[in-house]
Amino acid sequence: MTPQDVLLHRWTLSVDGAGDRADSFRAMEAVITREVGAALRDPVVREHVSGLLIHKRCEREESEVGFVIIAPPEVADTLGMAVSRHLESREWRHTVSDTDPILHPAFAEYIRGLREQTEIALDLHCVPQAELRQHQCFLIRVCCASADPRYQLHPYLVRHSRAYVRHAAVEPRQRLWSWEHEQFWARCYTPGPSPQHHAPLHSLWNIVLGMTPRRWDDAPTIAARLGIHCD
Repeated sequence: MTPQDVLLHRWTLSVDGAGDRADSFRAMEAVITREVGAALRDPVVREHVSGLLIHKRCEREESEVGFVIIAPPEVADTLGMAVSRHLESREWRHTVSDTDPILHPAFAEYIRGLREQTEIALDLHCVPQAELRQHQCFLIRVCCASADPRYQLHPYLVRHSRAYVRHAAVEPRQRLWSWEHEQFWARCYTPGPSPQHHAPLHSLWNIVLGMTPRRWDDAPTIAARLGIHCD
């Protein structure tokens, strides 16, 4: 694969949060669950996509949800129409690039890791609100408590994410971690082309939570910042 073999499509959706940070997080959640998640799970998109990424950005003045699809140039029009069907109710921007650094063949594993984490995050995100809150609280506790969260994430994701079971090559009884399983977790920490390109695991926190807690953060404080309550 060369940079000319694929295009990077980026959609950016403005989100109204009524000026309150917690309201902004709720608004971004609704956009992903109702629109972005539906677009990325569209059969046409799934047929042609080779890379996926979603991000939430919550600023004092404005918030936005963005997502990236990497796909061959010949399906650009088909892809655009498939995505737009799910975004018709919202103002959005669509840009296309064939020179983004992550399109370089050297970052094929990075792109694969981003897609895996995005699909896992959608499994956790596109659920009824009570389940989403449960997943958010779990991720906050894990992220604030562990420098290496894989051993806490593994049993939880086995129960709640079909994408995790598929991508991580989970054995039926979860007795042993296979070579494929170790490779999956290695991709979670694969570096991108620059410091601004976060490791794929960062996407799990950013998509489901809207922010990335640090290991030394206080879990109840993070939950309060997100406007949610965790027991």
